[in-house]
Amino acid sequence: MAAAPLISVLVPTRNRAAVLGPCLATLARIDDPDLEIVVSNNASTDDTAETVAAVRDPRLRLVAPDAPLAMTDNFELALSAARGDYVIAIGDDDGMLASGWRALRRLIAAEQPAIVNWRPLPYVWPSDPARPVDGVLTIKPHHLGGGHRDVTTAPIFAAFLAGRIQRYRQGANIYHGCVSRPVIEAVRQRFGRYFFANAPDVGAAIANLLAAPALVQLDTPVSIGGSSRYSTGTAFKRFSGTAGADSVAQWIAEAPTPVGAPTLPRSIRSIQAMTFDALMQVVDHFGVPPERVDGAAWLRKIAHELDGVPEPWRSEGRQLMAAWLTARGLVAGPFAGAEAATPPDAQAVPVEETAPRTKAAAHRLTPWRIRLASRPGFLADVRETAELCDAVIGNGEGGGLSAVGRMAAIYARARRAAASADAGSVPAPAAA
Repeated sequence: MAAAPLISVLVPTRNRAAVLGPCLATLARIDDPDLEIVVSNNASTDDTAETVAAVRDPRLRLVAPDAPLAMTDNFELALSAARGDYVIAIGDDDGMLASGWRALRRLIAAEQPAIVNWRPLPYVWPSDPARPVDGVLTIKPHHLGGGHRDVTTAPIFAAFLAGRIQRYRQGANIYHGCVSRPVIEAVRQRFGRYFFANAPDVGAAIANLLAAPALVQLDTPVSIGGSSRYSTGTAFKRFSGTAGADSVAQWIAEAPTPVGAPTLPRSIRSIQAMTFDALMQVVDHFGVPPERVDGAAWLRKIAHELDGVPEPWRSEGRQLMAAWLTARGLVAGPFAGAEAATPPDAQAVPVEETAPRTKAAAHRLTPWRIRLASRPGFLADVRETAELCDAVIGNGEGGGLSAVGRMAAIYARARRAAASADAGSVPAPAAA
């Protein structure tokens, strides 16, 4: 029997020991000798090194740069230390599910896919004051069919070119996704490295589409997508006054090692702008004819997103877009005249932290959407959340149940867990 392929999980981190510990605990509870955990500690000044040392798992490897790196370069450092045949990247406030891991292993053993996508379960940490509700796990049972399907990547890339995608995770993901080594090396041959874009996960999700003809969509979650007060992505979109806001400022200030000229200024507060930036770099490095890109559609998407951004970021973003277009002799389109505008200070939105919540959030359960709220000892961090998810979702197999039957079983287990939590009796953790 052939040896099982090694799967490396990358966890780049910087000054987030409070969430990193529970994240690593979700990985340590996975019973798999062919798992490699690579933590890249980017010049942290908190207890990150001690947190990693406390895990005491021989599968864990710690790497650290000699000096602080840009986020993209820290991702690349972690990847350079990984030895896996497959690679997954997650954030330091995310988690891995033992049940989903078993489903992923079965899929890899049966089909040896080039790329595997899944929907991570969204979890808001109780410590995130910038969110309207703290400590919430959301499960959509109709997304958890337990099966998988093959997806051709060419139509997805065509949708990126046409500006028809809604979010970058419609690509082929290594962040909360699993990518084989040949795909990684194919991207490296084009860029000289794998992580190249200002937003490393965004660039990889697009480039992977041209490095593999197909991917597999797994209808079992393998990971938990955490949103904490430290989250750079959450702060970037929500303009919060949490610790994540410092990460955003740091991300803007620290440019990664350049791979060609970035197409757009990285300080534009627009996810669509970051996606367009990464797309144009992929077009350039893979030799895609630039006329295939519907630039007008992308400019409309960016302008629409900036319309919903508070001041002063909205006016600043429009000015940067207009200046970039003018410098390249392009039609400013929806940004015409923005270069002459001055952001009025009177319209600036004050950045303040939301007051701590004093009342526990309510559970809300339907067969199609399960929303479980944290209680003491229940969903208090991503480790507890992973244990609960494994108990509620099961082992990732259909078990002979129809799709409706599986939804009903997940819903029933979630109701029992919610009732136990409200009664002060925390459900027993599931076996890893």
